[in-house]
Amino acid sequence: MNPGQENNRVATSEGEHQERSVGSFYRFLEWFAIITFPMALVGSLYIAFNHLIFHHAWWVILPALLAGYLLGDFISGFVHWFFDTFGKDTLPFIGKAIIEPFRVHHVRPEEITWHDFGETNGNSFLLGLVFIIPVYWICLTANPGDFWAVYSTLIILLSAVFSICANQIHKWSHMEAVPGFIAWMQKYHLILNPAHHDKHHTAPFDRNYCISCGWMNHVLDAMYFWRFMEFMLGLFGMQNQRILEQESAIRMKHGAG
Repeated sequence: MNPGQENNRVATSEGEHQERSVGSFYRFLEWFAIITFPMALVGSLYIAFNHLIFHHAWWVILPALLAGYLLGDFISGFVHWFFDTFGKDTLPFIGKAIIEPFRVHHVRPEEITWHDFGETNGNSFLLGLVFIIPVYWICLTANPGDFWAVYSTLIILLSAVFSICANQIHKWSHMEAVPGFIAWMQKYHLILNPAHHDKHHTAPFDRNYCISCGWMNHVLDAMYFWRFMEFMLGLFGMQNQRILEQESAIRMKHGAG
């Protein structure tokens, strides 16, 4: 292994383990995002709440929380679905860092419980940081008198909070034992319920993608939203890797038989 790289266990389809190299620079970026994202988020929320004071509109916070909660759940599902379905782990930069962990997770779901905080949440914070920088600028330059601009910005910021937490919540759903308060929230579906998430890990692995609270799964699956998106992206030449991998596995199984 080259200096400046660290090893992370990943599973092969045979259930064995091999080494995956993730550069130390990428790990630095993850921890940089873990530190800086909360600061940018708090600053943005502070500005947004001050703008709400301008409108004496504290009553809108609860609806904004609910809207942000649902939007955050949708964002978690969209990211989960996209990297489960499209792209190859051989792609530069994001292949090993982002796509491979999604694919490996279906081979050995429990492996997520072995990850430390940085490995579990680093990618989420990195994506969040890319998102929060322009939102922070919008907060700084927004007209406080434009109520709907302020309100929509608040919803977006709250959705960022809930979507950033998604992979940690996802990890808890795979753990055999969690703190009592986490178990209580799981029981009442305030965060992702393990039994609900188990449906995603049942073949053909093409539903229940949302992993913050899972509420949006009922709506999106009933609408066949993900199948529609796959069809639309297929028109632009995007290959559904999930289906290709399943077809490959079937061919291998028949060949072995």
